[in-house]
Amino acid sequence: MRKSALERFREAKSATTGEQQQLDYDGLFALLLGGEINPTQKAFAYSPERLKAYMGPAGCAKTSTLCASGLMRALLQPGSKGLVARADYNDLMDTTALRLEEMVNRLPRGVLLDRDKSPPMKWWIRPAVEGGDVSQVTFMGLKDMLGSYEFNWAIVDEAAEVEEARIHEINTRLRHKGGDYSVGLAFNPPDKHHWLYTACTGRDFQDKVTGDAWLKLFLPSPRENITNLPPDYYENLAKSLPPDMRQRLIEGVWGSTFEGQPVYREFRSGIHIRDTAKWYVGDTLLRFWDFGYQRPACIWAKVDTFGRLIIFKEHLGESTEATAFAKRCIALTQQSFPGAEQTIDFGDPAVVQKKDTGQTLAEFYKAGILIRYKKTQIDTGVRRLRQLMEQLVEGEPAFQVSASCHVLTSALRGGYHMDKDGQKPFKDGYYDHLCDALRYGVDNVYGGMAPQRFDHLPQNLEYDSSFDHEVSQ
Repeated sequence: MRKSALERFREAKSATTGEQQQLDYDGLFALLLGGEINPTQKAFAYSPERLKAYMGPAGCAKTSTLCASGLMRALLQPGSKGLVARADYNDLMDTTALRLEEMVNRLPRGVLLDRDKSPPMKWWIRPAVEGGDVSQVTFMGLKDMLGSYEFNWAIVDEAAEVEEARIHEINTRLRHKGGDYSVGLAFNPPDKHHWLYTACTGRDFQDKVTGDAWLKLFLPSPRENITNLPPDYYENLAKSLPPDMRQRLIEGVWGSTFEGQPVYREFRSGIHIRDTAKWYVGDTLLRFWDFGYQRPACIWAKVDTFGRLIIFKEHLGESTEATAFAKRCIALTQQSFPGAEQTIDFGDPAVVQKKDTGQTLAEFYKAGILIRYKKTQIDTGVRRLRQLMEQLVEGEPAFQVSASCHVLTSALRGGYHMDKDGQKPFKDGYYDHLCDALRYGVDNVYGGMAPQRFDHLPQNLEYDSSFDHEVSQ
C-alpha cells in the first residue's frame, strides 16, 4: 500500500552536517526553522487538513512555519509540485522566498538541484526519500490567474492581502498526481469584516452563523515564540501602536477596522473599557432602549456616587417583536442584576411621533416597563457623550463600559461612524442601535450640568400622561 506523506515524513532520514547526524520528522522541522519547534507550529505541520490557516500576532513565526511545512512537503513527497504564493510577486520575492532560501541553505548541499529565476521562479528539490522523483516548487503572485498549473500543495503568505476567490482557485488546482493535497495560509489577524473571519469561524462580522467554517484555524498561544524574539519585543512594540493594532499585532485576536471617521473620536479602548466598577444591590439600575423590529437594543448601566456613567451589559435583538424583546430583557435583568430594587428606563424621544413605536411603548408598559424620554437633537446627545468621554472624576474616566459589551465597544471604536461626507452619523443598521440607546440615556441622565438623582422621579422629563389612559383602555 502506498504510504501517506505523513508516514514518509516520519520515516525520512537525511544527512545534514559533517557529523552525518540522522534526522527524524521533528529534527528536520527544527533544522528548517533554525530553532526549537513551538507546539502550534508542530500541530499545523502534522495536520492532515486540506485547507488550514495559521493566524497570530507579529513575531509568532508565521512565515517560518508556513515555509517549513511547504519545504517538508517537497522533501518528503517525491515528485510533488508545490506553490509558494503571496498577493504581490515582488513582495513574495523580498520576503517569503528569502525565508525559504535560508531554510534550504541549512540542508545538505545538493538538495536544491536547480532554479529558474525568471518569473514565475521555479525550484527543483531533491527529495529526502531515496530514489524518489524530483519535486518542483513554483513561486507566484496572485494578482493574475493561475493558468493551467497543477499542484499537490500550496502555501500562501500574508493571506489577508489575497482575495477569497484566489484561495478557492488554488484549491481547484490541487490535482497533480500523488495526492496528499493541502493549502496552508498564514496571516496576522484581520478585521472581522474580512472574508478570513467567516472562512475560519463560519460567522459574519456580527457573529451570526452563516455556515460551516472551511478553514481549519491554528492559533499560537500568546507569546509562544517569545524565546526567539529580542528582549522586550512586545513591550517595545506596544509603545508605538494604537489600541486597535495592539489587539491584532500583539494580542493576536481578530480586530475591527471601519470605514469613515468614528462618531466618538474621544473614545479610547485603553481608558474607557474597564470592569473595575461593580453593581450592588441597592444601586439604581438604568436601562437605555432603542426600539424597532429589526434590531431592538438595550443597555444596562448605573451612575455611581461620583456621577460617572458605568455601562455593565448590552443586548441587541434581531427580528424580535416588542413583547418578546421586553420579556427577554426583563429575564436578563433578573439574571444579571438580582435584587435590583429600582429600575429606571429611558428611550427614544421620538416615541410618541411614530405609530409603530407608540405601539411598542404600549407593549412595554404592559410588561411593566415605563419608558421615559426627553426630546433633544441628535447633535446635542452626541456632544454630551463626547464631553463625558473627555472627563476624569477622582482620577477615573467619567464614562466606563464593560469589556463584555462587544458590539457597543466596537461601535464606539468606529463601527458607528460618520457618513461619507462627514456630516452626520451613518445609520448602518447594526452598530447604530446601541449607540442610539446610549445617547438617549445620556441625554436624560446628563441633560443638566450634573447627572440626575434617582431617589425620586426626575422632574425635567417629558411624559405624555394621556398614554397611560390609552394603554389602560
